[in-house]
Amino acid sequence: MDRRVQILQRGPSTDPTYGGLTDTWTVFATVWAQIHDLTGREVLAAGTTEAAKSVQITIRYLGGLSPGMRVFDITANRTLLISAPPSQSGRRMFHILQCTEINPVAESAA
Repeated sequence: MDRRVQILQRGPSTDPTYGGLTDTWTVFATVWAQIHDLTGREVLAAGTTEAAKSVQITIRYLGGLSPGMRVFDITANRTLLISAPPSQSGRRMFHILQCTEINPVAESAA
């Protein structure tokens, strides 16, 4: 495990200007990980073409993970969405996370 990542969870926070509730991403945990880029494909989302990349991340067992959380790869400065429930490897030693990185085609071509 050679990459440092942050597991992010969505949580409510108070808007300092208007006092209303907003959703923000907060750090759930910072862990070491092994990241494997699997495939790349183009998808049509809301009328725009985007490049989607499937990524597999292996981390040590961490309770409380769920789909919808995000992984921020500190080394590569990219955000990944956990797209499937974490699978456990062995006796709660490791999690294998199936994630998706989505970037607009214009940004990936630049």
